[in-house]
Amino acid sequence: AVLTDVTFKVLPSAETEVTLALRGLLDDHAAAAMALALGSSAEVSSAAHLPERVAARVAGGSLGNAAATLLRVEGFGPSVAYRIAALKDLLGNAGPLEEISGDNSHSVWRAIRDCAPFADGLEKPVWRVSMAPAQGHQMVLALRMQAAADAFYDWQGGLIWLRMEHGDPEADLLRGLVRQYGGGHATLVRAAPSHRAAVPVFEPQAPQLAALSARLKAEFDPKNILNPGRMAPAASSATLGTATEGAAL
Repeated sequence: AVLTDVTFKVLPSAETEVTLALRGLLDDHAAAAMALALGSSAEVSSAAHLPERVAARVAGGSLGNAAATLLRVEGFGPSVAYRIAALKDLLGNAGPLEEISGDNSHSVWRAIRDCAPFADGLEKPVWRVSMAPAQGHQMVLALRMQAAADAFYDWQGGLIWLRMEHGDPEADLLRGLVRQYGGGHATLVRAAPSHRAAVPVFEPQAPQLAALSARLKAEFDPKNILNPGRMAPAASSATLGTATEGAAL
């Protein structure tokens, strides 16, 4: 598509931001704590979980080595203080609690957004997986029983960043487990060129939908010059001809 006119609705940045960190939780307990916090009246704006091996790679190591379950609260100062206190009362039995504020909080969430723990210059495959928050940690546990993988969670666990440690994307295994645990989308964000050429970057579509997509692309890009092979495996001239004929029908 070509965009010629774009309108954005924007909101002012929050006056105050404080992140409450629960330390040392395992993935399943972290998922339960995030669900409890997001379901409360504290108006938590972001929730993420950094397991033990990941937390130390965020914000210059300022979080230390222990796993960190992070809950961000934003707004006016008195409101933020009140809601942080409510969260502490709600989650006081979950484990040790810490407050992170100001630039330190900004730095932590920027690193989570940018997948900084896995931005190491290596070619180890990195996946971005979207699925139901309640199922994410279970899928990751099942994956780790069959392949070496590192992971952390954003969006209350609905967004999972995965790094495969042995170089193989394990696409069939991962996507099979995503389907097994309720479905979702697994996007290959980084991999060696040979793997990117062989593995579909985006979640494979059903055959009928894939055929429709191919016909539409052939209509809008008959010479196959727009990002060839990036969004989907590069089509041969024979395939393009078939798709074009199908679209004409």
